[in-house]
Amino acid sequence: MSHMTRVFGNFAEYAALVLVLLALAEMLGVSRTWLHIYGAAFLLGRIAHAIGLSRTLKVNIGRTAGMVLTLGTIIALSISLLAIAWPKIG
Repeated sequence: MSHMTRVFGNFAEYAALVLVLLALAEMLGVSRTWLHIYGAAFLLGRIAHAIGLSRTLKVNIGRTAGMVLTLGTIIALSISLLAIAWPKIG
């Protein structure tokens, strides 16, 4: 498997999860502004990660910033969804 194939595969794995979280957030009434912020943070993170991976396989600022933004987006979306859904469940 080529290096660039792996770069794209890494994006696809995270993109599917974030798209589902964004769809759930929209259905639960999260404001458009926050949806755009989450989406932009994820996109910037993935771009930074791809640039970092395309330069070297070693740890670098692009890969680090990309993963921080990507995982930060997933965590923030998850917490937002739990905060909204929890009162409706219980």
